[in-house]
Formats: sequence, structure tokens, C-alpha cells
Amino acid sequence: MPGNGRTSLPEIGSGSYRGFRECDFGAFEGKNYRELTGDQDYQAWIDSGGILPFPGGESMASFTARTKEAFQRAVEDLMAGEIRRAAMIAHGGTLMAILSSCGIPKQEYYEWNCGNGCGYRVRIEEDLWKTGKKECKVEEQLCVF
Repeated sequence: MPGNGRTSLPEIGSGSYRGFRECDFGAFEGKNYRELTGDQDYQAWIDSGGILPFPGGESMASFTARTKEAFQRAVEDLMAGEIRRAAMIAHGGTLMAILSSCGIPKQEYYEWNCGNGCGYRVRIEEDLWKTGKKECKVEEQLCVF
């Protein structure tokens, strides 16, 4: 199930949040930098620092907004179900987008990069969340390897 935005929790069963899906890379999907070398659109995207939308795909802003919305919905669903511990399995980019928008300490998207099989343990203070302070405190980076 890695990378599919599913939850599997005995207390609530399995769930899926489409907003956790990987970024839509559009015309760049499935290609590596060697295959894209010489592509004018790719060079423009590189020159923008990754800010331009992928041709035929998502922009970083829309990807981050989508994942943030899905994360907030998932947290609220867990709180409504009185679930105090949960796990999320998603693509690294999804984790990076969520943490760049909701994570404490505040860091830029690429600063939240973690290796394959790795992630973060976060804490969410329910009282603060319910008063509109929708953030998660990163406690540690975790790796299975």
C-alpha cells in the first residue's frame, strides 16, 4: 500500500483520501532528468525553482493546497472518531507538502525531504487544532531501514 494515501487502523478500519495522491507531473510523468534534458518546458520548470506548474499537470501551490486540505480532513475525521494515534502512508512529496504547510518547525518544502521508507512522527494538539491553529509539531524523523 505505500504511497496510496490509505489508512489501516483497527479502530476505524481502512480509509483513503484522494487528496494524498502524488503530485500530477503532467508531461514529465515517468521521465527522469536525462530523458527531459533539452526539453524547453523542463528547463523553464528548473529555472523557476520548481514554481511553474508541470506542463499538463499541477503547480506546487495547487498540490500543497490539495494535500493540506486532505490532511486537515483526515485529522478531523480521526478526532471525530476519538482516535488518538494514527499512521499515514503516502509519497514523500505528499508528506513534504503537508509539513511545509502545517509542520512546526516551519520549513520549506524541500527541507522536509526524507528517504524511501522514512517519515515523521508528529503531534497534534487537539485543543489548538479546534481553535483554528491547524498545525502539527514534528517530534522526530523515522526510518524503517
